[in-house]
Amino acid sequence: CKNLRYAAPEQHGTVEKVTKKKRQSEKEEGEEQLARSKRQKLDSGKQRAPNGKCPPGPGWTSKRAVDPDGHGRYHWISPKRNILFQRRGQACEFEAEIRKSGGDEFKAWEEYRK
Repeated sequence: CKNLRYAAPEQHGTVEKVTKKKRQSEKEEGEEQLARSKRQKLDSGKQRAPNGKCPPGPGWTSKRAVDPDGHGRYHWISPKRNILFQRRGQACEFEAEIRKSGGDEFKAWEEYRK
């Protein structure tokens, strides 16, 4: 055999079968671990967007939006005034302003807009 000149002929078939079995078992273990981690995330008690990110604060909701390119994005909606933020970072900044103003979203909006 021209292609097998560096391997012993009696070992070629057995080595290949072992590696296929090993790959299959590793794949199954990985899938089990992924399923376990997803369950842990769901059981953690935190409300999450479908993409796995936590909301900026209590009462925030996420909304899925699709770009013209077909890419899915998540927008964040504030709890009281229903202000739509396209970026989570902006929503987190606004949530920090809400906390500074003592929970008043109207005052926080005025400060955020400056």
